[in-house]
Amino acid sequence: MGESITLAQLRKIWARSRETGLDKEQLRDVVEGVCGDRSLRALSKSQATLVIDRLENKPQPIRKRRFPGVTALPEGVQGMPAAGHLSLIRELQVELGWDEERLNAWLWKYFRVHNIRGLDWHKARGAFLGLRAIKQRRPKSREKNRGGK
Repeated sequence: MGESITLAQLRKIWARSRETGLDKEQLRDVVEGVCGDRSLRALSKSQATLVIDRLENKPQPIRKRRFPGVTALPEGVQGMPAAGHLSLIRELQVELGWDEERLNAWLWKYFRVHNIRGLDWHKARGAFLGLRAIKQRRPKSREKNRGGK
């Protein structure tokens, strides 16, 4: 895998994440999106460089009146999912009560990726929007739909 992450790189990653306003979970989502592992200490020097580059090219918001909450994709980052998309997908997974196996099966059916790490920016956005639509279509309470029992 190469040399381990240096202390200077680790400090820079945390500093950049604070500058960009990412919390700990969002930072770990970025790391997972870049390297496939959520652990910062497990990164190699080259992987840490990729994470730092990703943090320095944080997506900028686009016009809010068209797509609220969606971020634009900066040049050079076309294949990477936005950290916000990954964390929102995980939140929706929990809210829907889905386990990892069910999420992976859904991702395979609609996006032809084996797990969340296989999503690129466009597929991650599509997965988020799809899961959000599933959540919105679900009845608020299953007892309301059972009728007059």
